Parts: sequence; structure tokens; C-alpha cells
Amino acid sequence: MLGFFRWSTETCLRLSGVALLLMMVQINLDVLGRYLLNEPLPGTTEIVTAYLMVAIVFLPLARVEMADAHISVDLIAQFLPVGAQLRLQALACAAGAAFFGLLTGSSWQSAMAKYRIGEYVMGEFSVVVWPSRFFVPLGCGLMTALLLYKGWRLLIGDDALVRDASGPAEH
Repeated sequence: MLGFFRWSTETCLRLSGVALLLMMVQINLDVLGRYLLNEPLPGTTEIVTAYLMVAIVFLPLARVEMADAHISVDLIAQFLPVGAQLRLQALACAAGAAFFGLLTGSSWQSAMAKYRIGEYVMGEFSVVVWPSRFFVPLGCGLMTALLLYKGWRLLIGDDALVRDASGPAEH
């Protein structure tokens, strides 16, 4: 199971990296075209906001969790015994999974509704945007599954995901 999460989160991270690179190239070409040729790149605003920004934000969520790199504050937890810290982390995983599970369900319903109507935006030309609506449930769904797995592993006393993220285990 851990292998699946490593592969899927790494794949989503790489896809978001490609989206970031495409966004930088497209915006630079748009700026160069606008100021050097007086002809901006058509559809830049629509493509960047509807596709690339959404991919950059939602696809790498689970990879950031896998690396234990989300912001956390442990003012009190650091003074608890290790077992209590693991249970507290498991509780946080359950709360996060509930939140992201609701977000996954809601965004999936919205994405399906947009798919059914064939959503597009009008700018200089029409851009079909319904496919980008599936980035949110994909990223949030993977995050939900990872949080459930991580919480379960923490409950049974296996903190390998946490140790893996922070580097080699201390002995």
C-alpha cells in the first residue's frame, strides 16, 4: 500500500510541476507578445486560471502530507509521551480525512455536473474547462486515502510514514 501512495503522490507532484512550468512559459510568452509585438497570447488567462493553477494547488496535496511538510504546531504535543503523540497524530489524520473526504465528495459532484453540461468559458475564444474540475477531487481523494492509511498505521503503533518523512530514524 505504501508503494501505491509513493507512486501516486510522486506522479501527482510531477504533473503539478509540469503545470507550473507550462504556466511560467505561457505567462512569459503572453507578456513578451503583449509588450514586444502588441499581441498577447490568446486564452492565457482562461487556461492559467482554469487548468494550471488548479493542478498546481490540488495535485501535490498528498505528496506534501507524505513528506510531513504541512504546517503544524506542536506546542503541547511535544511534551506528551510518544504513544500519546502517535494517537494525537492519528486523531488529526482522522479529522483531516473527514474534511478532505467531504471536499472530495462535494467537488466530485460539482465536476460531474460541469462534465454533463460541457462547461466552458468564453474569452478571446471558448475554452472547455470541465476536465480541470476533476483535479480537485483527484487531489483531495488521494489526500483522504493517504490520511486514512497514515492514521490507521499510527493507531497500530507504526510511525514509519512519519519517520520516513523526517529522514533516517534516530537510534
